[in-house]
Amino acid sequence: MKKIAWIGLLVLLVCLAGGALASGAQELHIQNVAMDAHNDLLEAVVYTTVEGNLSPKDFQVKIGAAEAPVTEVSAYNRTQGYTTSYLLVVDTDPLTQTGFTIMKNVLTAFVGQIGEGDNVGVMRVGEEPNLSDDRNLVVNAINNLPKANNTKTLNATIVSAISYLDTSTKANMRKVLIVVSTGGKRNETDVDQAGLLYRYGEAKNPITVYTLALMTSNTRVAEAGAFGEIAGRSKGGIEIVANNSTPAEEILGRITNNEHRVVVLSIDPETATGTELSVSIESGDSRLSDRQALSPEVQQALEDRLAAITGVVVVPVTPVVAPGSDDPDDPIDPADGPTETSGPIPPNPNVLFTIFGIDVTLEILMLFCASLVLIALLVVLLLVTRGKKKRAEDKHGTSPADDDMDGEVTEPISGPVVAGNTYVTFTPVGKSSMEPTSCYIADKLIIGRNPSMVQLVIKDDAKVSGRHAMITYASGVLRIEDLGSTNGTRVNDRDVKAPVALQENDIVTVGRTSLRIRWRER
Repeated sequence: MKKIAWIGLLVLLVCLAGGALASGAQELHIQNVAMDAHNDLLEAVVYTTVEGNLSPKDFQVKIGAAEAPVTEVSAYNRTQGYTTSYLLVVDTDPLTQTGFTIMKNVLTAFVGQIGEGDNVGVMRVGEEPNLSDDRNLVVNAINNLPKANNTKTLNATIVSAISYLDTSTKANMRKVLIVVSTGGKRNETDVDQAGLLYRYGEAKNPITVYTLALMTSNTRVAEAGAFGEIAGRSKGGIEIVANNSTPAEEILGRITNNEHRVVVLSIDPETATGTELSVSIESGDSRLSDRQALSPEVQQALEDRLAAITGVVVVPVTPVVAPGSDDPDDPIDPADGPTETSGPIPPNPNVLFTIFGIDVTLEILMLFCASLVLIALLVVLLLVTRGKKKRAEDKHGTSPADDDMDGEVTEPISGPVVAGNTYVTFTPVGKSSMEPTSCYIADKLIIGRNPSMVQLVIKDDAKVSGRHAMITYASGVLRIEDLGSTNGTRVNDRDVKAPVALQENDIVTVGRTSLRIRWRER
């Protein structure tokens, strides 16, 4: 009952605020919109993480307010006339020698598989950007990269690359930036993190960004997360965190698989015209959507197409500028009558009062009061919940167990408890009374507080559920997944929504307990 009350109040509050519930990890972004070569179809370049063999009926498209059918869905790299420019920025200086080799292997393999018509360029920190149609030339440049950078201003180099992709006539319609570094914090004297994100947001064209952090022993997880922030803000970009033991094939696979998520929608405008295109797709119980303003060229092409089909010519309305004003954004609506007879604007009878220049009506006031009531209810519910928890702790000397726990909590395990060939060590990070724990894993190991249901028992953390998370081992890969726990599972401070492959020295957090994980074969 308590959970239902929480959920109900939160949903109502979000609705009143006009927000929308997040769609989890699934994404859909419009990257570009243009007419085809014959001005018959509208073609939209779309990135989506929705898996499966997507068909035209999976997408819903509107031009303005009119629905427009999708006639074909094709992979971007297989669509004639659609090409990509890839610019590779390499921060070689802080990489270890192993990381330097991994970087070269990943980038040379990637350049070798880009499509016909695509162009590519590579630049070290401090160098000038350039694109080339000669892939062999770029591969040789990657293989001959020196270890030392020209300068230490990585952010300034990224800004230079963004500006080049945004403005260069060599750049193709779709633009991709791949940045490789350790992810470690740097003393940026020219452009700080906020300045980098601001300059990226100023780009007129969408630029997909991949960040590859080849972490060293000196790199902190939070620093690598900040390094990848620009990838998270780009349309279709991803942040990759790896280390010196990560196979180059795995890193390359993540980039390649993500590139395959870009598709071209062929859309029949029929008689629709408008200034905006919206695209949506169903994803489980939610709907993903995105919209993009149409360029003046596309709007004109749609109007010309309508005129050719119906004989109706769309005439743009020229706004009438107010007398004494040179501002075309200050028009007069002819329907309002002559300006000579126009007096002061009469007050709105629905306005109760004005505060900070905002006219407050009865509806706005009621909405504000309802929001305050909901916030107050949430605060009261939180205080009551904490009071019950405190009384339970005072009575039993510990926090109450989760609903899915039975029995008494025992000491954490130590030593091998599961037969297998993979020897895994969990080392506590931060404040924890838990000792380092090791065990062999055959195919799975369950972590939680209930000793009758799990193999790795975490005793002194009330935020850990009875059956909290499960680690599995298959085909040489260790993965972790959350088992519907109350407080969730994280890997390197990122929430686990689906099974995640683990890397050596990853930090796994269950409840408030963080464990560094290492393993080796028997």
